[in-house]
Amino acid sequence: MTVMNADVLKQRKRINRKLTQAANANASAVLNVVAEELSLMNGVNTATALHRIARHCVKGEAGPDGAAPEAKKEVEAHPAFGALLRTVEQQAEMSLLADHDVAEEILPAQCASIIAWSLACLDVHNDRLMVILATLAQPRLHEFKFYEVTNMLWAYAKLRAVGLAPQLISTIAQRLQQRRPGEYKAHCLSLAVWAFAEAHWPDEALMSSLAEELAKQAESLQPQEICNICWALAGRVQSRAALHETVYCALMQGDVLRRCKAEEFSNFMLAVTAGHLNFPGFFAKVGATAVRLAKSMKPKHIASTLSAVSAVSGRGQSLPDLSSLLDVATEQVFQFQPHELAATAKAAAKLRPDHPGFFKACSTNLVLKLSELSVENLSDLIDAFTHCSDVQASNWAMYWLLNERQRRPDSAAFRRRHGSAAASTAASTG
Repeated sequence: MTVMNADVLKQRKRINRKLTQAANANASAVLNVVAEELSLMNGVNTATALHRIARHCVKGEAGPDGAAPEAKKEVEAHPAFGALLRTVEQQAEMSLLADHDVAEEILPAQCASIIAWSLACLDVHNDRLMVILATLAQPRLHEFKFYEVTNMLWAYAKLRAVGLAPQLISTIAQRLQQRRPGEYKAHCLSLAVWAFAEAHWPDEALMSSLAEELAKQAESLQPQEICNICWALAGRVQSRAALHETVYCALMQGDVLRRCKAEEFSNFMLAVTAGHLNFPGFFAKVGATAVRLAKSMKPKHIASTLSAVSAVSGRGQSLPDLSSLLDVATEQVFQFQPHELAATAKAAAKLRPDHPGFFKACSTNLVLKLSELSVENLSDLIDAFTHCSDVQASNWAMYWLLNERQRRPDSAAFRRRHGSAAASTAASTG
């Protein structure tokens, strides 16, 4: 190694340390380091920066599906973010065109997985870069660690970019088909199941083998792994029966619900609702988990949980008493976004139309947000207040809701749908 090469290596390590330390604060701190050091950064540095930014943005709030909106806006507004993305694209292209040793200096192939994962978390769509990353990674995929393989697969599925890299996805499928038992952790297998389902990948033998390996670990699966499988079941997935049985076993025989945090529980309930998934006896069990998590739930968690349970109301299933969630919703009502408020009210009207306090608090809050309500929100709220037991809250809310709906451009169609409710409210408030 030459003196200059030693100096360059020392410099890159220094930059990585700065990036890692900045990541302890927030994404903006990482981008401030990028602004200072970008001209000296190689591919490892830029991949590290992007990875730290993405990790910060998904921490705690967004789960596996992407960055929290507020964090993403903050990142996109930073002047160094665009420059970082342009540099990453340039380095990836230079690495692709260089010979092996030089390419490793510019941007090692394994960094393609880190970059793709980060872009997917941040919901950054760059078709040209995704094609370059796939071309860079595919010949070297056998050198990737197991999680680098499935993270890359997840990224292409998340960004709906599978069609840009058919050879890469095919190579990933071959590697997974040839895996040794236990080589891939359950988290990676569940990600692969979701990604292949999302991509509508036509490989029944592979999906069957993934389902079989997950089934052997059913009772020890983690909440996020169950969520991944449920979202796969909510789409067009092969080996559906085996995967459904794995989730059912985990729910009814394992203790996965007791290990759920609010975000995971909410995500799981959303998947159950979206996929119209039927797990006999399941909803009778969720009550204890909902009560345990109630105080830690945010409005979006409450809305998704109540919506999931209300979706099966009337189907003969034993349902839990979720009054504690509505108690929390009553206390937090002014923190609810309009769509969260509408979803919660709609579910509450089916599950606890006589809840003391929620509908009064809801009617007070919605008056402040009338202009922010979508047509669907208005319809849901009118349905909710038509069926709730609190007459005073109903009359107050319906007066404002129907007046708001009346001034919307397509009010005629709305009146045809809600004519009886409008007449009833007019009589009771006149």
